[in-house]
Amino acid sequence: MKTIFTSILSVFAGVSMFAQTTSVLAEMNQFVKPRYRVIVDNDFGGDPDGLFQLVHQILSPSAEIKGIIGSHLKPNDPFDKSNITAENAVKRVNETLEVMNLKNKFNVFQGSNDQLKDTKTPNISEGAKAIVAEAIKADEKNPLFVVQV
Repeated sequence: MKTIFTSILSVFAGVSMFAQTTSVLAEMNQFVKPRYRVIVDNDFGGDPDGLFQLVHQILSPSAEIKGIIGSHLKPNDPFDKSNITAENAVKRVNETLEVMNLKNKFNVFQGSNDQLKDTKTPNISEGAKAIVAEAIKADEKNPLFVVQV
């Protein structure tokens, strides 16, 4: 299953990166500046729609990606039945970035491998810390959006 997703995503990312190199998009990038800070959060190890959404976010010139968080899947999800689904999501993100020749260009964080136990007990993770750190920056002029699909 991993091979099918990687192959589909490779084609999509390759075409997208080729399109980005055309003079029209290069010219457009000088006029379209980032208007939003964005942290993208998704399980990324489940169905491939999250990876397509990630590629779309990366290619959007109006969004400045401040972080990508790989989150957990529900227990016994058919795409990943392991107990390290957030860790696996981070691997998928890194594979996608590598295919796009963007390895190490974005900060990728792991969310918790566990779902919340209740509404009062947080799961502290690198992803949660990254959201807080970006949200409290006083010197940023663009608003921050945390998107989860």
